[in-house]
Amino acid sequence: FTKIRPTAVVDKIIETAVDVFTPGRGTGENTWWMRSLRLLEHKAGKTQRELDIRSEIRRWDDQMPFLHHELLVRYAAGFLSSGLA
Repeated sequence: FTKIRPTAVVDKIIETAVDVFTPGRGTGENTWWMRSLRLLEHKAGKTQRELDIRSEIRRWDDQMPFLHHELLVRYAAGFLSSGLA
């Protein structure tokens, strides 16, 4: 229970959510210039999505300090490890 690093867990959850919710590259990438442009647009979209998710987590922590997100991660990890043991 004390060996759980909530920061790493939350970072992985955010990374997965960004990958799922940010659309991938589309068609029209037949030239290197268009591929580079679409890659930059895609990375900018992923960065903005990650900042949005992190600001929502911060807002959650401010509004409900008794349900801090790291505390929820620790409880979930504890229940999961006790259920699997």
